[in-house]
Amino acid sequence: MVSERYIKKIILVLLAMVSVLLSLFILTPFGQEIMFKSRDKIELLLSINKEDWAKAGSMGYRLYIWPIYLKKSLEEPFSGTGLGRRVQKRVLSETNKKALSLEHAHNIFLNIALQAGWHTALLFLIFYLVILKKAYGLIKGPNSRPYYTGLFIFLIAFFIMSLFEGMEEGVRFTPFWIVSGLIWGFNLKEREKALLENR
Repeated sequence: MVSERYIKKIILVLLAMVSVLLSLFILTPFGQEIMFKSRDKIELLLSINKEDWAKAGSMGYRLYIWPIYLKKSLEEPFSGTGLGRRVQKRVLSETNKKALSLEHAHNIFLNIALQAGWHTALLFLIFYLVILKKAYGLIKGPNSRPYYTGLFIFLIAFFIMSLFEGMEEGVRFTPFWIVSGLIWGFNLKEREKALLENR
């Protein structure tokens, strides 16, 4: 069996390698273009004029379209367009034109609300929070393992990413379901182990 100390060393080495590679990438002209020059125009992003957000860049686009899609989702809060981005795109063609033709809300909860109603988005959020609580219980439990921490960090990262991108479509959702299943299974295993130890 691999020791936790060995796993921690591997993780530290991988983090160091990624940091060095990222630093080298930023030093190249292409890296600077991607990481700095093509980012949002901060002065437009901080404007109180909503129209400026549409010109600010990636984050600005999102700030501009979220109210449009939110308003649309509240028109029919319990029905939605039907599942799938393709269906959403076809049904909301007029809304998409108002929303800079970006074709979806770039937010997982808003996309789910648009496709299946707010009750579905709320149920998904509750499920997410339950999984997050189980993952936290694993890392705070007496038998904590490094991969429990990795699963918890993945959930946090996926949640943050999902607030700015529609991750509900296709295979992009698969890692979330795999990690959710692992957390549920490990949580059950740890509870059974605790019950056996207490007998």
